[in-house]
Formats: sequence, structure tokens, C-alpha cells
Amino acid sequence: MIYKLLTISFFLLLNTFSGNLAAQKVKQVKNITAVAYHDSDLSKAKKKALEKAFEEALRKAGVVKNIGKYIEMYNFQHDSTSNHVFTERKFSEIRGAISDWEIVNSDWKKTPEGFIQASVTINATVLKYNHETDPTFDAKIEGLEQFYKNRSLLKFSVTSAKKSYLRVFVFGENEAFGLFPNAMEKNFLFQAKKKYEFPIKELDYELTTNKKSELHRIFFVFLKEDISYMGMVNYKDIMKWIFSISPDKRCVKTFSFTVVGKNSVQDF
Repeated sequence: MIYKLLTISFFLLLNTFSGNLAAQKVKQVKNITAVAYHDSDLSKAKKKALEKAFEEALRKAGVVKNIGKYIEMYNFQHDSTSNHVFTERKFSEIRGAISDWEIVNSDWKKTPEGFIQASVTINATVLKYNHETDPTFDAKIEGLEQFYKNRSLLKFSVTSAKKSYLRVFVFGENEAFGLFPNAMEKNFLFQAKKKYEFPIKELDYELTTNKKSELHRIFFVFLKEDISYMGMVNYKDIMKWIFSISPDKRCVKTFSFTVVGKNSVQDF
């Protein structure tokens, strides 16, 4: 997957996350140990043990609702069975998140029955939200399609119910990009209930793939405050940033689409 905005290169915004944390309770939990099993795959056993440790860390910090939804969102990246409505609802229902963590011990062994047993111990920093989602802070995205031919141009419009700032990220199967703002389309305050057509400037968002088909996800993050993103453009870091923002100050819309290679357009 390649995104081309003429000769523009994407750039990262330069503020830190620290200003986002005022509306959360930050709790440190230490020495959380979890054990998981798998019949043959050590990596899957370790992954499950880590997920269970996350769940316990959230509980220890006082986050008791919708823990499973946070774990699903943490691992969600290229699941073609998930739709955007389900994903958005998860964002709105999550009551806390792990902002940072470290593995302090990890071990594994085979059980007498032949299963792989993995154990992991973590220290974690947990954010517990003080506020719930603002139901009046919503947005409408129009113009996206389910399938695009190779080298098609991505176009869409956005309308926010309230004045807001916007960040747009796109995830392919192997790459991720910050789509807006960019070097030509600067950050600005979107007016309430006004439709904005993208691209805003005279440039192209070109979609390409060298595969038969490639699944993409696009995230629209509307913000009541001008909270910038600093970090690598990848799924986990962007999720960490989103979860660092109080739910009442953000509105997240997600969609999936497929870019179809030139040799397989007829299949669709």
C-alpha cells in the first residue's frame, strides 16, 4: 500500500501526551502475574497470558466495566470480520486503558499433558477515566467506498456536530500513515455542522497495492481540544494516544475498505 499526496511527505505532530492525562486517574500496578496455555504454539500462549495480565491490571486499578472490549481493541488491527459500528461502540464503552507496561518476568514449560504453559509478570500504568463519552459530540463521514481499484483516489467528506480538530490515520496490512493534517493541509478548527470535502487542497490521496487485494482501515479522531500526536505511525502507538484522551473530549469513527489489484478487479 502506498499513499501519494503529489510530492508531499507525511509528518508527525509535535506535542506530548502529558496534557491529556489531567482528566484521568493514573494508577501504578505492579507484579501482576498471569498464566495461559496452548496445545502447540508458545507465542499464542504468551500472548494470552499477557492479555490476562492486562485484564488483572485493569481490575486492580479499579476498572471493572468492559475490560474485554479494551483487550479486543488493543489486539484489533486487521480483522475483516469487524465493522466500524462495532469498533466505534467499543471506543465509547471502554472505561480505562493501560498507558504503559513492562514485562518483569516471563517463563514457560510443558505440562505433563503436553500443553505449553506460559506465565508473565508485568508492571503497568493504568488510566481510569473520570468522564464518560459525550453523546452530543458526534461526526458524520460520507463518500467512502467499500472497494477501490488500484490507483484510485480516496475522497470523503466530514461533518462534526461540534467545533473540533481532526486527525486521520490509515492502516494497511503492512504500513500506516497519518493522512491529515499533512505538509500541505494544515491543522485547523473545524466549525460545527459544516461539511468539509477531502482532499481540502489541490492534491490527491492515491491508493495503490501490489497485492490481489489489501484491507485498509481509516480512523477519524475528532477532538474538542487541539491535542497533537507525537510518535511512530503504527496501530499500537496510535491506540495508546487515543486512549490517553478523556472519552468526553474525543469522537472516533473507523471504517474499512479494500484496495483491489489490477489483476483481480473483475472478481469484485
